Amino acid sequence: LTILDVYRFISNYVFKHNGIASYLGGDNLLAILPEEEYKLFLEIIPTYIKAGVGISHNSRKALELAARALSMIRSGRVRENIIVLHDSS
Repeated sequence: LTILDVYRFISNYVFKHNGIASYLGGDNLLAILPEEEYKLFLEIIPTYIKAGVGISHNSRKALELAARALSMIRSGRVRENIIVLHDSS
């Protein structure tokens, strides 16, 4: 299984649920979904994928939160493969 196979799987799902997906290079993917769709999305992604999720009404803040969550996973500070951070403002 290659990163492009994973991207194809994720992008097909995301597009069907009113979102957009982008391949950012390396092993990095970006999926933007309506807030009400993200929990279902997290249920269908393979368990070996590490995912930082940011939730905010501001897209830049959501991306910042997602990057922070992924950094927490990759650094080993948490044991989970998926971390969801919400904007408190």
